[in-house]
Amino acid sequence: MAALYTRGMHAGALIAGRYRLSHLIGAGSMGQVWRATDERLRRDVAVKVVDLTQATGPVTAGRFEREVVATAQLNHPAIVTTFDGGTDGDLAYLVMELLDGVSLAALLHRGPLPVREAVRIGGEVARALEATHLIGIVHRDIKPGNVMVTRTGHVKVLDFGIARLTAETAAEQATRDVLGTAAYMSPEQAKGEPVGAASDVYSLGCLLVAMVTGRPPFVGPNSVAIAQQQVSAAPPRLRQLRPGVPQPLDALVAAMLAKDPAARPTAADVARSLAGLAVPPEPTAVLPPAPSGTAVLPPVTAVLPPATAVLPPGAGPAPAPVASARLRDVSADPGGGPHPPQRPRWFRRGVRWVLLAMGGLVVVLGVVLAGNRLLGLVPQSGAAATPTRTPTTRPPTATRPTTPAPGLQWPSIQLPTLPTIQVPSLPSAGEAALRGAVEGVNTVLDSWAPADPAAVQAKSTVRQAWAKASEKILAGQNAERELAGFAATVDRLHDKGSIPQGTYVALTVALQAVRVLV
Repeated sequence: MAALYTRGMHAGALIAGRYRLSHLIGAGSMGQVWRATDERLRRDVAVKVVDLTQATGPVTAGRFEREVVATAQLNHPAIVTTFDGGTDGDLAYLVMELLDGVSLAALLHRGPLPVREAVRIGGEVARALEATHLIGIVHRDIKPGNVMVTRTGHVKVLDFGIARLTAETAAEQATRDVLGTAAYMSPEQAKGEPVGAASDVYSLGCLLVAMVTGRPPFVGPNSVAIAQQQVSAAPPRLRQLRPGVPQPLDALVAAMLAKDPAARPTAADVARSLAGLAVPPEPTAVLPPAPSGTAVLPPVTAVLPPATAVLPPGAGPAPAPVASARLRDVSADPGGGPHPPQRPRWFRRGVRWVLLAMGGLVVVLGVVLAGNRLLGLVPQSGAAATPTRTPTTRPPTATRPTTPAPGLQWPSIQLPTLPTIQVPSLPSAGEAALRGAVEGVNTVLDSWAPADPAAVQAKSTVRQAWAKASEKILAGQNAERELAGFAATVDRLHDKGSIPQGTYVALTVALQAVRVLV
């Protein structure tokens, strides 16, 4: 890392006097991809940086310059847009749009996709390859990690860093390095032979199998074993791995996985076939269990209890039975619809105490009212009223002082003072959702079980950072800045290898939920 730091590949470095690097997004044999800020146009971008003195394989300034020129010609909605590129000393850089979404690899980590969604994504990738093949560019590394689904649902094909112009010289072909990922590599690519547009079609066939079934067509203990299967083994049929797949899709994928490149359809043929494929609606999907390290956010629903009017006896007719039918528990009826969401524990306790207090108040009032009636302070309903006499005119008489007649004296009744009932205030739906999202991050951290001391220390660091950040996020104190700072800490520890990939992906998904609510 020291060499990379001195050569300008570090946070805070300024590339070409314009692009300020922020934090590392990804790295590979062809360089590193950084999140950066274009200080001239004041926008966030993704910058791919290659140290020409340290890069492996036949990477030269001339080859990188051709890559810049080639990718700049790729103007397609399903291809990441290139803004700028060039060299800065021993560094070559490529500036691209910064995407907000999740990679297809992260989506497949949860399980296979619905067939209709897999066909849609595959069709977008096929149209992108059709556009690149028309200008003589072969991607050579179509795989889930190089396909992103944005927050709006659009598909973007990434990393044309190992794309090769089909018209390169024979000398360059002689020094060809075998690139790509074994599980999605064409047979000719695995054998180190020249590759063309048909190689991308084969890789897309492997990608379709992975999206529909949750696994590529060939798996093995290592890359060498998988590459050998790509060369010699017959791929399984799609309908064998997932029964019920439409027969036209099964036949199309089988043709795309032909060992002979000449027997495969073109990317344009694949795009048209997928666009015209009729996929019947599937039954309700049963999602596979979430893998270890995947954050599952609990549903948060703020439901206010219905107001109930308690009428005194005789004050009016009984409520219609329709109201109780509306409030019945649908969970007791097997065909009555979906079960209502489970309320939070604090909500159930609060409602329970409010109902108990209201019931107690009704009982006290009933006892007092009954006692007053027994004592004669309140006339009984239906009792005959004492008739009043019509006064007549009489001469005034002396008024004698009245002496209370001896008899039973009723004691005065002191009504009890009822306590004030404090109804717990309910948080708003937005606050409850934000708390649920923050709790989702805590769930991911709880499921992280580090084995070595360095990972244990990393988890402690992340725990402390999240405790401080989440407290300020829930309080609304610079929430966006606190969230960005915590995300940078997670990225830094992941780059050092202290956070495993599964936990890192789960944290990224959970933090994305918090970011949306903030």
